[in-house]
Amino acid sequence: MNNNCIHIEGSILSSDIIDKIGELKGQKPADFAIQKRTVKDEISRAWADAMDYWRIYQRRVENLSEDSYGITETRNYWIIPLLQLL
Repeated sequence: MNNNCIHIEGSILSSDIIDKIGELKGQKPADFAIQKRTVKDEISRAWADAMDYWRIYQRRVENLSEDSYGITETRNYWIIPLLQLL
């Protein structure tokens, strides 16, 4: 398995263990219900979506009055959308 994105520090995990993890059942794109894209592409998409939600949330918070806690905004514009992505 080509692990050019994983850099191992120390000796807790060896490259052999990383290779075995990649071969386990449940680690293929189809196992994640991804059919037209790679897992890496799906992760990149989710990250971009999360960043968009964060920017939307930040704009909402900037417009709050000083006496507002922003609980509803945090829940509706950041936490719920983020958890739906995950």
